[in-house]
Amino acid sequence: MDQLERAADEIGFGSARVIEVEPGTCSAGAWANLTITRWQNRATGPAVERVARVSREIRAAYPNGISSVHLLCEGTGLPTPEGREGLMRLMNSQVEQLACVAIVIGGSGFWASAIRSMITGLRSMSSRAYELKLMGSIDEVAAWVPGVHTRRTGVAIRNDSLARALAVANQWDARTQADSLTDVEC
Repeated sequence: MDQLERAADEIGFGSARVIEVEPGTCSAGAWANLTITRWQNRATGPAVERVARVSREIRAAYPNGISSVHLLCEGTGLPTPEGREGLMRLMNSQVEQLACVAIVIGGSGFWASAIRSMITGLRSMSSRAYELKLMGSIDEVAAWVPGVHTRRTGVAIRNDSLARALAVANQWDARTQADSLTDVEC
């Protein structure tokens, strides 16, 4: 990456910003041409619709493609039936514009295994037009997403800049107002 690209990366994208909040469930937003969703409770139909609206907005702004990162807080819970249906629709929507999806599962044990199994099941029935990885940390996302994202969208993002944006998003709290930051960690 040359000096001009690095400068654009640092200046042009700004901070991760919240665009939609489903109170008590999730905060959906964006940074650069990435959508970011922080899930604090199980996915419901209305919550997935908010995430879909953000995705449509960012895809419209970046027709060459986007990527998506989901941060699941420990104990989030399995989606409701309507939430599962909505996630399936989202996973198959406008896939030609989707470079990659990274899902951070913030926890371990039975809960994390159940979430991984559910996502694997959804993935087995969804489009393979984009890459999807389940991960355990923001650092893993920051190491993987930039390469795939840059190659498939043409928009260069730096690993450290993405890690900082995700750290901000990891503070979004759907239990309070959209622009409030708290000390809640995944």
